[in-house]
Amino acid sequence: MYCIFCGKQINDKSRFCKYCGACVIETEEKPPQEMPSTNISPENTGSAPYSKPDPIVPARTPEPPIQMDNGHRESQKSKPERPGQIPSSKSSSNDRKGGFPIIPVAIISTLVILAIIGVVVFLFLFKGSSHKEEASNEKTATSESIAQSQLSSGEKENAKASLQAEDTSEAAPEMPAEASEPSSDAPAEPTEEADEEVSDPETDALIEKFNQYRNEGYEVLQAVPFESLPIRSSPGDGDDILTELGYGAYLLWDGRKETVNKIDYYFVKDMESGQEGYVNSHYTPRLWYLYSSQDSFDIVDVSKADYSYEEMCADIEELCNEYSDILSSSILGQSLCGRNIPLIILGDPKASHKFMIQAGIHGREYMTSQFVMKMTEYYAHFYQKGDYRGNSYEELMQDKAFYIIPMINPDGVSISQKGESAVTGEYLECLRNAYENDKNDIVFIKDINDELAWYDNFKHKISPKLFQNTDFIPYNDYLKMWKANAAAVDLNRNFDTGWQTSWGKGSLALGSYRGPAPESEPETQIIRDAAVMEDFDCYISYHARGQLIYYHSEGASGKVAEKSKYLADYFYDINRYKPSDPDPNAPPDEDPEYGSFGDYAHLNLDKPGITIEIGKYTCPLRISEFKAIWDRNRETWAALCTLF
Repeated sequence: MYCIFCGKQINDKSRFCKYCGACVIETEEKPPQEMPSTNISPENTGSAPYSKPDPIVPARTPEPPIQMDNGHRESQKSKPERPGQIPSSKSSSNDRKGGFPIIPVAIISTLVILAIIGVVVFLFLFKGSSHKEEASNEKTATSESIAQSQLSSGEKENAKASLQAEDTSEAAPEMPAEASEPSSDAPAEPTEEADEEVSDPETDALIEKFNQYRNEGYEVLQAVPFESLPIRSSPGDGDDILTELGYGAYLLWDGRKETVNKIDYYFVKDMESGQEGYVNSHYTPRLWYLYSSQDSFDIVDVSKADYSYEEMCADIEELCNEYSDILSSSILGQSLCGRNIPLIILGDPKASHKFMIQAGIHGREYMTSQFVMKMTEYYAHFYQKGDYRGNSYEELMQDKAFYIIPMINPDGVSISQKGESAVTGEYLECLRNAYENDKNDIVFIKDINDELAWYDNFKHKISPKLFQNTDFIPYNDYLKMWKANAAAVDLNRNFDTGWQTSWGKGSLALGSYRGPAPESEPETQIIRDAAVMEDFDCYISYHARGQLIYYHSEGASGKVAEKSKYLADYFYDINRYKPSDPDPNAPPDEDPEYGSFGDYAHLNLDKPGITIEIGKYTCPLRISEFKAIWDRNRETWAALCTLF
């Protein structure tokens, strides 16, 4: 068949001529006169055929084009000659007989130029708007920075009775010129303070309340119960409960207290409800500096309990980079398995007063390492903003330094967390032999918290009637209880202090094996040497669990015993961990335990020191306990500085 418009022969069933693009009218005979080809097709134009053809109309000869002044040709009529033909984007000076006239180049050029101009104008306006917004943000950031620096001053003032740690009588500082009028040569850079400090209205309101009540003679306490804290109408643990307080409630205390069964009960007022009554003082530590929850210091992760050796090493590096003006670190030595034992110095190494802080000597007590690391970050972060009893941290730490050993026993920590994968070679045999030695003495019973837990019954020999198991402890559960180093030696029984007469197991064990000789382990030797590297004023050791403070060593000098007792009582006044006083009427211990670092400080170095047992439940401690540990102990290092 043939196309009646161009006369070309069509060999397919398409409704459009592939030569001229016109709608095909089928005919078996060739038209008498061949129409001139328009050479317009989908292949040439890059366009697709219409989805719906226009009605067919008889062909007409187009009017001759008119020569325009600009040299372009334009048809006298804009109406296409063949509605079924696809317009072409190409221009031709030849007459087009029987074809659609194309869209003139002048129109296309005009549209393209207008489109380009529109894009350029849009980009210009958008860029100008962005610069204005950026300059506005810089001004806002600088304003917020100044406002927050004033707020920080207010926080310092609130910890004082008069709330004045800085001079706030001056007028608010004006906006710096570089922030209010950015230079066209070099735009002002945003201040770091604007990113670091964020205003927290809720905290600001609390600070104002705290200040108000302190001016009225109250001390602010925080409720830190495990479940709830009852307020009673009388001191004691009777049934006269007035209300129950949840964790974190703020209480006002005017100093009134009563002692019942050796427990102090404070007469307090709930800040929120106004309810008055007596509460157990063990669960109400004092609160001095309240920092904003939006003022983040989140290098040390406290969202999970398994704080590892690898995390600690990475955190130390990041902390010392972030707070290089107040923190430094070094490596004291290596453990049996080659893990580093780091030292962090918080403060000036040339200070006159120095305190040694150590944690993580027992593997399963790794939350002590996590806590000490978080304390290090806290005091570095709030060095210039925090305060205690009206004295800024910076003032308190003048001429003082903390020597912090966060993880004495990295091998033991790794064994408790990772099991056998933490060690290799001969130390695998130590773990397996220790299990064979211990498994008969590990029993499943209810502990002092009335919770079922595995317990080492070697010394106390609890009656088998109380056992909740008849099988041996699973090996993996056994390793989670691990306290010793990789050689199955309890480092806190390995010091050369009464070692020969100290009670303990006679062979490899998860804990309480004193080792083949005093100070036989490299970790013990490292801490022994670190303890005399400086003339420390006192030693603070962190263990878990019990919420107790140990301070007594049999045979310590009167001076050391008195100072250590004072330290324990002083810390108790802050964290409410009860000192473990020796019973003067108790018979001599038939199995005294010596060889601990606390004994070494008291007896060998003749220096005061205390051992703080954090947490309540079975080790490894759960992360749910960390908040209470933190709230109780956060201000203890600042308090320690006030003594020297």
